Amino acid sequence: LPNMSKNDIIIVRYPTIFKEITELLQHTDTRIVVNYLMLKFILKYSDIIGEKYNTYLMNEMKARYGTTSLEVRYRKCARMVS
Repeated sequence: LPNMSKNDIIIVRYPTIFKEITELLQHTDTRIVVNYLMLKFILKYSDIIGEKYNTYLMNEMKARYGTTSLEVRYRKCARMVS
């Protein structure tokens, strides 16, 4: 972080999180982790990265949730800023 110095104090409210994440990643199939990360990436940047990924996202949402259309843009924007 650009505004941090060596003297800044960082408060970790959940100190075991890194250990638990490490254990989870060690015991989870790599393919599952990569698929999860890709889905999160596509959900976050779907408006920017193009139609090919929107098609992938739509297929994924339909398979997981039975969704038949992507969220209307104004609703997505409103959700992101609230």
